[in-house]
Amino acid sequence: SVFICVYLWIISPAFSQNRAVWIRPFINANLETRKNPLEARKYIKTELERMKRAGFSVVFLETFWDGYTIYPSKIVPQRPLSISSGVARRDEAGQTETYDVLQFYLDEAEKLGMSV
Repeated sequence: SVFICVYLWIISPAFSQNRAVWIRPFINANLETRKNPLEARKYIKTELERMKRAGFSVVFLETFWDGYTIYPSKIVPQRPLSISSGVARRDEAGQTETYDVLQFYLDEAEKLGMSV
């Protein structure tokens, strides 16, 4: 799979026009930033703006690791990045106490003309 991506990047003009970076969400964010969806969105926006200034136009976002997703899923439990470990908790009404991290990245990247 990596070979195919590298091969396409080398031979395809569409791929060679782009610079891509792989990231894990919130790798340098503190727990307080992760807990607050508004602060999390600001962090993501700033992170993507830095990548754009560095010349990256494509972001490969790690959306699944250690058996959990960063987005709501009916198949796999979501690990909200708003807590240090474990799965998404539910409040008294049965609602998941988390937010869709993937959607935040998609929304902010679109505003910047970047692809995720």
